[in-house]
Amino acid sequence: MTVHHTRWGPWISHDGKGMPVPAGTIVEVFSDEDPRNPRNGPVCRVGVAGVDLVNSWHWTPQTRSTQRSLPIDRYRVKRPRGLDVLLAVMPDVRELEDA
Repeated sequence: MTVHHTRWGPWISHDGKGMPVPAGTIVEVFSDEDPRNPRNGPVCRVGVAGVDLVNSWHWTPQTRSTQRSLPIDRYRVKRPRGLDVLLAVMPDVRELEDA
């Protein structure tokens, strides 16, 4: 059995229309740039949705440069270790079904 060490789901684009994950979800978020200081370039952070990352989920093109929190442009969810194990054994289960 091979265990994948990715631990993160795929990157998902975010439109600024609220928090798309349940509060308490561990996420890695990416902002294309700090609108208050574009020289800083892209910003990537890991946090807990609804705890660390509250206001960053809510933005519009008009509020990106005026809000205090960095706008989240993309995010990905940290997968539980059990899901990694399950995904690792799934190919083996499919092979047994075909036998």
